Amino acid sequence: MTMMTPLLWRGADKRLADLRISVLENDAPVASILRQALLTWGISGITVYDTVSSALTGVCAAPPDILFINGNGSRHSASALTRTIRDPQRFPRPFLAIVIILSDVTRSKVADARDAGADEFLVYPFSHKSLFERISSIVLDRRGFVSVAGFFGPDRRRGAMARFLGSNRRGNPTVLIDPHTGELYTDAG
Repeated sequence: MTMMTPLLWRGADKRLADLRISVLENDAPVASILRQALLTWGISGITVYDTVSSALTGVCAAPPDILFINGNGSRHSASALTRTIRDPQRFPRPFLAIVIILSDVTRSKVADARDAGADEFLVYPFSHKSLFERISSIVLDRRGFVSVAGFFGPDRRRGAMARFLGSNRRGNPTVLIDPHTGELYTDAG
């Protein structure tokens, strides 16, 4: 598999190099490694922010396709930022694709980020292959969004399970939302 293969997404004729990437990273070496990896695929639309406020302002002003957040940042909480972005009442782009980068991976950190609404996780140090897999997952097979009491974000189920709208196991209707079209699906019958 060559990494320069063009990717298509959202029914448009865009290529991987057309992606706009934003990175919230207050650790310059990690930001540099991520930038260099993205540049190898021709992705040059990369913006790096070092504070949450600059990232939120920048993401609203020039919306990226994907936001990478350092989950080990000493000056911010990736999960808190993800919850802010996923709240349609507080943020204008709640469908923004989010990848959280973790170097100190624990079950509780992964669960917290997942419950906050992260699309994907990337473990640092990461390989070009793992970075490409996370981007491909978002670009080629992005999961629908779920809106239930207390959670708005990507469906945790993948593949065929994500397309199955079975019985309502939790007592409240589950609404699935296509992040590209805004089309709603419900399991409420």
